[in-house]
Amino acid sequence: MISATVLLATVAMTVVPDQMFVSGMEADVCPEGRIVTSDVRYEFSGVVAAVDVTQFENIWGRQSASDPLVGWPGISGATPTIEAFTRTGYVAAAFHTPSELPELLAGMFKNISYGGGPALDVSIGACGDFSSSLGACFAGDVQPVDQSMVHWRTTAGSPVWCVVAPDTDYYVNIRLSDPDDDAAACSTDVCSVTMASFNGQ
Repeated sequence: MISATVLLATVAMTVVPDQMFVSGMEADVCPEGRIVTSDVRYEFSGVVAAVDVTQFENIWGRQSASDPLVGWPGISGATPTIEAFTRTGYVAAAFHTPSELPELLAGMFKNISYGGGPALDVSIGACGDFSSSLGACFAGDVQPVDQSMVHWRTTAGSPVWCVVAPDTDYYVNIRLSDPDDDAAACSTDVCSVTMASFNGQ
């Protein structure tokens, strides 16, 4: 099994003074500030309480609150809202790619406009890694205007694609671009973050 940290070992880490960033991250070690649980709401279909948001399938592996979970790449069009997203924290949702991947499998995420959520930084890589040097695997300051971000695929195409390898551990990392964002979906300490996932061949 290959670690995403090993695959990205040649990428220079950008050290900034946020608690979720550390230099020299070890495999499977997440920086301080990781959000572990939150209620998750699904559009028109209810809320799942106290969800373990450290796992990809618990967020994007269902379309409605009553659906059984499916693993990565999840349900295309799943649009969950993480209800208790702490302003200075981050979500790192882990997934593992199968040893054999469809050649043309691709996907993307969107910061959804309804609900008045905050601008987001999003990446696919090691846990808590928001380095801009991740290239296509990082998107920063993405506004809540249904804008697509972090387009991924299983084969290399062009520099706009974040390529995911087979039999590899990854994290979908999410944080507020600005912890002081005054978005309508934010209260004093937390925000509601709605991020859709799409995939197909």
